[in-house]
Amino acid sequence: MTNFLRPKQLWLLALLLAVLGLLTGGVAQAAPGDENWDNGFSVPGLNGSVRALAFDSSGNLYAGGDFTTAGGVAANGIAQWDGSSWSALGSGLNDTVHALAVDSSGNLYAAGDFTTAGGVAANRIAKWDGSSWSALGSGLNSTVRALAVDSSGNLYAGGLFTTAGGVAANRIAQWDGSSWSALGSVLNSSVYALAVDSSGNLYAGGLFTTAGGVAANFIAQWDGSSWSALGSGLNGIVRALAFDSSGNLYAGGFFNTAGGVAANFIAQWDGSSWSALGTGMNNTVAALAVDSSGNLYAGGFFPTAGGVAANGIAQWDGSSWSALGSGLGNAVRALAVDSSGNLYAGGAFTTAGGVTANRIAKWVGFEDSTDTTPPIITPNVSGTLGNNGWYVSDVNVSWTVSDDESAISATNGCDPTLINSDTAGMTLTCEASSDGGTNSVSVTIQRDATAPVVSVTGVADGATYILGDVPAASCTTSDALSGVATPASLSLSGGDADGVGTITATCDGAFDNAGNSGSASVVYTVITPQQAISNVQADIQSLVDNGTFKQGQAIGLTKPLDNAIRSLDKGNVEDACNQLQDFIAEVNAKTPEPLDAATAADLIDAAEAIRVAVGCG
Repeated sequence: MTNFLRPKQLWLLALLLAVLGLLTGGVAQAAPGDENWDNGFSVPGLNGSVRALAFDSSGNLYAGGDFTTAGGVAANGIAQWDGSSWSALGSGLNDTVHALAVDSSGNLYAAGDFTTAGGVAANRIAKWDGSSWSALGSGLNSTVRALAVDSSGNLYAGGLFTTAGGVAANRIAQWDGSSWSALGSVLNSSVYALAVDSSGNLYAGGLFTTAGGVAANFIAQWDGSSWSALGSGLNGIVRALAFDSSGNLYAGGFFNTAGGVAANFIAQWDGSSWSALGTGMNNTVAALAVDSSGNLYAGGFFPTAGGVAANGIAQWDGSSWSALGSGLGNAVRALAVDSSGNLYAGGAFTTAGGVTANRIAKWVGFEDSTDTTPPIITPNVSGTLGNNGWYVSDVNVSWTVSDDESAISATNGCDPTLINSDTAGMTLTCEASSDGGTNSVSVTIQRDATAPVVSVTGVADGATYILGDVPAASCTTSDALSGVATPASLSLSGGDADGVGTITATCDGAFDNAGNSGSASVVYTVITPQQAISNVQADIQSLVDNGTFKQGQAIGLTKPLDNAIRSLDKGNVEDACNQLQDFIAEVNAKTPEPLDAATAADLIDAAEAIRVAVGCG
């Protein structure tokens, strides 16, 4: 914003920053001072935004905005709080109230977008005398955004209008009790804020860059006869103005320089020059108020003030910014201070200090205490806990940081963390600081969500073995991270009483130290030696079928195999072994013609395997 932005550009940028401000978040923290927010008068509160607040001399609080109920009572756009309950002001207004002011006689003035007040035609401005509404002449021809009353009882209105009471009055006008008049020549754009000093000088802030033909960037002074600039002014919209008892003027809005000096969204005019209030805010200031002790309160769309988390509201004590507890849950649009120094805030929020406060809340003061203890830090760990401190699922780690005596000034390592891969030990540390010192807490997470590795050894899945030469099955168990707590055990199922048939070898019951379980199984087939010989005979028949042998040539091979089967059926193992040996000799004799070497080797290997299975020497 080093150059002046056009009004439309300023509004769009302000809106963007406001939205970004409201989306910010962080570590879940309770804030000291939250107990000083009093929401007792605002449940159920108001059902729409509060845009203006004002007190009368009797201590009655008036709220204006775009609501239709207050404390459950029908109240169109405006309502009164008498310290214990809400009440309507007649039938109210027919559209939004943007500004309120009370004169020395106790008359309340309301202004905004409405065209009727209490059923009476009242264009954008009206007076409430305690019992009824009345118009101020023919009113204004467009929206009124700001009101101010001087010590002589003159009422000033600022906004978007170009006529007042039918008289040309560009964006600002005076009501003297009977008629409207313009204040010199025009302001070239909208007025959003007005304030009167102790000498009766009027100050206007808004979108304009000239006042009475004089260059006046977003702020100007009317001394009763002419307009003048306040130095080189601001470089962006002025949304709020307020004076302290020393005559210092405070301006808030959407700017970052004042009189050429860096001043983020808020600045002070001492009568001759502009100065910043610390590092200011990080977004728009929409409301200002000063208490009897000279403390300045700012409300708006900002998440931080002076680098401190403030959530829409903060106090300037003359040297530094302070948060008011954890602040408000949404934008602050209006502020007012009562005779006891209590601060009232109105806006779009529904929480104050973390408790329900519908669009209006009361701050009853700062806790006068010294923080002597560092923040309390609590890790929040969620996940499925297995055995021996191991997690067996994804693990989410977040932190709750709190300090009942002062605000959390800094955190490090306190962002939420997702642990979604196995680890023998990941240590996370959250460190937080407050006026009471610095504390840190660590938590170590062990994650093993992988089952132990279980294997069946000795036998192969899908293999065929010959009874008498079946390898022994066994189990192996391993776990690379948490280690094996219980190894797998073997069980066999299937087959007949002799162990012939389809067999399933299962290894189960394995657990690692984290509590994960694992298992494995294989399926294999066991056949008798006779079945194995029959399989060899089938291979020979295939050789006949493909023309390798003539039927007569195969007899020399099949005959010893037939004899071996008969011998085994009779229990004559020795003869079966001799027949198998004769078969091997016959194969050798037929190699390389008509048997090729590879086929011969396969037949011999099959016969040797049968000999081993039946126990041939």
